[in-house]
Amino acid sequence: MEIMQKMAESMTKMKDSMASVEEKVAQVQKQCARVEKENVPPLISSNVANFVPMSPEVVEALRAEAALNERQRMEAALGDFQAQLESEKNR
Repeated sequence: MEIMQKMAESMTKMKDSMASVEEKVAQVQKQCARVEKENVPPLISSNVANFVPMSPEVVEALRAEAALNERQRMEAALGDFQAQLESEKNR
């Protein structure tokens, strides 16, 4: 019984962690939007002759894809954990 309680607590922590990650992603997206609005010229190193800055659309698409990948990874981990918890309950 104690194992199931610990697993349930861990599952709650995982859900809280996912919510925290989602909140941080939202904060970063807001910060990025503010930075992009400032029109700060990109810093180009003198030894990078052929540097081509990415368009804001590409940057945003990459950020969105990374956020989606992180969310899917966390959901998969949560699903695995829930399956493990269910397996322990059925023992």
